[in-house]
Amino acid sequence: LRELTILPEAETVNVESDKNLTLDLKGYKITQNNEKFLVNNGIFKIMSSEDGGKIESNNGMLFENNNDFTIDNGTYNTTTSELMYKNNENAVFTINDGDTYCSESTIMTNDGELNILGGSMRTTRTDTNRGPTNNMIENTNTINSHITTPVTIPKHRPELMIH
Repeated sequence: LRELTILPEAETVNVESDKNLTLDLKGYKITQNNEKFLVNNGIFKIMSSEDGGKIESNNGMLFENNNDFTIDNGTYNTTTSELMYKNNENAVFTINDGDTYCSESTIMTNDGELNILGGSMRTTRTDTNRGPTNNMIENTNTINSHITTPVTIPKHRPELMIH
């Protein structure tokens, strides 16, 4: 088994507040077709110990975080106009590495603490009438990063790479 497809009627994975879990993709691919892949209320880390680990969304949001969420590496993308990541108030979302690609939408909303330490984020938009609601990250709180120089993201190809 090299690929798992989640059906549209599948329930969202809920990580309870007393859990400390790691999901290792091990180079495998998960195709998500339900409304929301995972809601984290505990401590959750996702990684791929082998090349090729990927989660692709064809329907809804990938991750909603209410506590402590870490992306160590892997590839995460959406083929829809849905938000990919949501970090709620008083939550910590850390991206150590990995590639995120979002089609036609904002990649993430952050109402907590967002730590971007590596990886890349890309989004494309062909609908130019959406206005200012199509941001790479919509932020109302704190973003920490080791970027020491200003970053300019061109409107025609929004891309953020941190190394």
